[in-house]
Amino acid sequence: MGDFYRGGRRTYGSALFIVSMVLLIGWLRSGVVVDQFVLESQFSGPLQEIYYLRSNDNAIRFIYHFGSGRAFREEELIVVHYAIITLPLSLIAACLMFWKTRKTLQHRCGSTPEI
Repeated sequence: MGDFYRGGRRTYGSALFIVSMVLLIGWLRSGVVVDQFVLESQFSGPLQEIYYLRSNDNAIRFIYHFGSGRAFREEELIVVHYAIITLPLSLIAACLMFWKTRKTLQHRCGSTPEI
């Protein structure tokens, strides 16, 4: 088994796999529940500025919310769909964990090359 998994490839692959599974759970949850996190909030007199990170409709949205009194406006600054992040991370994790490493020149030829 030591020949199959060399170096930190398995460790990095496992860490990426855990991150991709957490994002997958967020992806599945975003279809049912709206999660919202306040990143920064500023109040200057009657004007309010709030930055949100919202997870809904299978996407992560970075939202700028501003206004005063009852007149508020929201702008979506960045929208990233979960599939764009989760699927490539899962593929990279699988490649790191299950693909064999290339043999070095010393292992292929049996000795080090002479220069």
